[in-house]
Amino acid sequence: MIPVLQKRDGDCLVACLASIFECRVLDLPYIRSGSSLRQQIQKWNTFLARYNIKLVSSVQERYWRSHRFLIGITRSPRDRRASHAVIVHGGKIVHDPSPIQDGYRRKIQFLVLVEP
Repeated sequence: MIPVLQKRDGDCLVACLASIFECRVLDLPYIRSGSSLRQQIQKWNTFLARYNIKLVSSVQERYWRSHRFLIGITRSPRDRRASHAVIVHGGKIVHDPSPIQDGYRRKIQFLVLVEP
């Protein structure tokens, strides 16, 4: 995992995927942030056919403590109606793609697993 910062509001999920895949945000297609999280994940699964990206609706201990890098979904620190994506590893938030870096103390609501 390499820390990648988001380039514009609403692309924290793509920045997290770029961090996990160790590439640039510009190397991945932009998926409109207005889409629901489930719609975004479906679009990513279409683009990244060899990976399985899935939303875990509850933060289960076995995933939370896994040795993989996961994407944690929290409430945005700036807009309570919006979601924000961060990188989770070993039960802790290890990277916030926001240039403001204000997502480290947020409660994780969902996890997104990225599996080959």
